[in-house]
Amino acid sequence: MTKKQNKIKQTTQFKIIATNQYSFFKEYNGDYCINEQGDYALVSQKDQTYIESHDNKKKISMNDEKHPKIQYILENQSEKEIVVYKIDKNLIKSLKKGHLKCDYGIYTEDDILFLIELKGSDIAHAIEQIISTIKILIEQRHIKINRVNARIVGSKVPNVRSSKGNINEDELKKYLCKINKKSYEDDRIIQSKTIKESI
Repeated sequence: MTKKQNKIKQTTQFKIIATNQYSFFKEYNGDYCINEQGDYALVSQKDQTYIESHDNKKKISMNDEKHPKIQYILENQSEKEIVVYKIDKNLIKSLKKGHLKCDYGIYTEDDILFLIELKGSDIAHAIEQIISTIKILIEQRHIKINRVNARIVGSKVPNVRSSKGNINEDELKKYLCKINKKSYEDDRIIQSKTIKESI
């Protein structure tokens, strides 16, 4: 089997492939990233590591190195195909001022993107990181996506609904309504210690 034939065989075994149906993956399938200057650019061969996995494993678990007890767990009970992205310093390498980024992204075969930030106690900053990530990866590239979900796991969660001088949880929900073009009712956005959910 030639290399070309082998590549075709590997590509066709996945549902999530670089087509308009999966516009997020079409844009970010290992070949392009947001570089240090903040531009959409080709990735060098050695840097094609921002896709951590592309499979249908039953459980995805993420921990924060600085705070090992903080974790996000996604149980993939229906064994949907999932692409896991490392975002900070990987998919988004940008050093531009104001280019904040979250830790991870999980993209499903239903064209749903989960953006995950594992944080200590600065939840207001985590909210800003999620919003900035959406602007950089989705809005600026005009990507149409079925749904974007935000997940922030902190060591402790203060009342961010009344944060002064910072973007708060209600503003994040409004922003997600705008991006998703529908109401956004979700009580799992910000949790303490662990978020565990299933799809």
